[in-house]
Amino acid sequence: LLPTNLRQDLACAVFAPWFLQHTVFFAWCIWDDALVVTLAARVAELEAYSPDDEIFGRLGEAKRVMCIQAGQGKYEHHLRRSGDAPMAIGDSQKSKPTDEDNSELVGHPNVEVSSGHLFSHVALWCNWTYAGSLSAIGVVELVAMKVEPMVEVLRLRPDILEKSHYYAHTYSLMVSMPEYAPVVDLDIAPARVLMAMPLADRRNFSEVMLFAMEEGMGEASDMLRYGPSIPRPTTNQLKLLREELESGKCILTLGAEGQLLRTVLLCVLKIRNPQGDLLIELATHKKGNLKISAVLPGSKLRDGETAEMAMNRVISNDLPEMEEHLQLLAFKDEEQTKKSNQHGIHTCYLKTTFKMTLKPNGERGRASVHSHTTAGSSSTGGAAAINKLTSSNLSRSLDEMNIIFKDLPNDGEFVLFAWVKPAELGLLSAPSNEAELKAWLKTWMMKRQELSPRSTNIQAKPVGQWVQQL
Repeated sequence: LLPTNLRQDLACAVFAPWFLQHTVFFAWCIWDDALVVTLAARVAELEAYSPDDEIFGRLGEAKRVMCIQAGQGKYEHHLRRSGDAPMAIGDSQKSKPTDEDNSELVGHPNVEVSSGHLFSHVALWCNWTYAGSLSAIGVVELVAMKVEPMVEVLRLRPDILEKSHYYAHTYSLMVSMPEYAPVVDLDIAPARVLMAMPLADRRNFSEVMLFAMEEGMGEASDMLRYGPSIPRPTTNQLKLLREELESGKCILTLGAEGQLLRTVLLCVLKIRNPQGDLLIELATHKKGNLKISAVLPGSKLRDGETAEMAMNRVISNDLPEMEEHLQLLAFKDEEQTKKSNQHGIHTCYLKTTFKMTLKPNGERGRASVHSHTTAGSSSTGGAAAINKLTSSNLSRSLDEMNIIFKDLPNDGEFVLFAWVKPAELGLLSAPSNEAELKAWLKTWMMKRQELSPRSTNIQAKPVGQWVQQL
């Protein structure tokens, strides 16, 4: 037999990098830097699967957090029926779908699970039975982390359990939300869970991530040997990050490659009318200044919000007259990472785009998501048409545009919306056309401005009148 210290070192070399790539496990091991050694030695093991072997199956109980080390898996999801609700840890019953009446199960496109990504993280937070199945594509080697011994280890560290309480509570609520149904068996992104938590409750995770950047991991730390590389921003960059974290503008998470990221969550509405036009926010007028937007309506997620909650807020606040006429068709999650010199670390933008249709007058929409796609999916759009558009026909496009407005609470402030052809959005948002667009809008505003010096409201068609005339 090998000496204990050598066995622990070997276990850490094999398993610790997989633990330390997930935001939650990473935070745990900063709070207690000896934890990574214990977890690697006591809860992890290697498993191998032949082609087409089932890694987990629908109706099976989730008891392990897993990570594919080599190979790929194919995940097939089926929506749970409305009567199947997950139960939080400690409840006497478990969420268990049945095989009765399989015609009520809705299939989703298969998802390939590649190496290097933790999945089945729901096993740690909920008593869960899988809604889908994962099978091996070719030979698969994976790391399996058993939840029961992991919980036993954590019970000896009550401070970590206490700091993770609100994360577990939020996760257990999110698993029953329709927008996350296709991904629960795999994992709900930690960034989405953290953003859905109240600001005060996620402070534990924000502060420990910031501490890692401020103080480093220490020369002898196992985190330094096996964990991700930690950037060291300047004093001013750290100050800016702290201000944004404390105000709820961003969160700190680990990316897919283990890098520390400043993460911002966005919600975007892609609304089409019966003629196929897109609704865009064209410009805003605040404090006497006209600012060109030329973007789809949307918002950053706020404290305690999921993407669907943010979508409902944008509709209720900005487009209330359209609310009963919107049909929610599908949503798509996208992720984009960019270098940010201002903050000293990369910024990850997690965007959820909700695709919606504006129904004619008399027809009311239904807020239910029918399908979900990810960033790799094909998209409709006039890329070729956009390339054909030039600034020479910008004025013609503007003259034909159907502009609508919404007053803001402050007197004289408003937002201009417009219905445009999909191919025209690229033309309107091009920086080279901003000056011409602003000049055209100023002329448009002057022609429609009331003569009364006390009001600057535009005499254009408001949102409500436009909906009624459909």
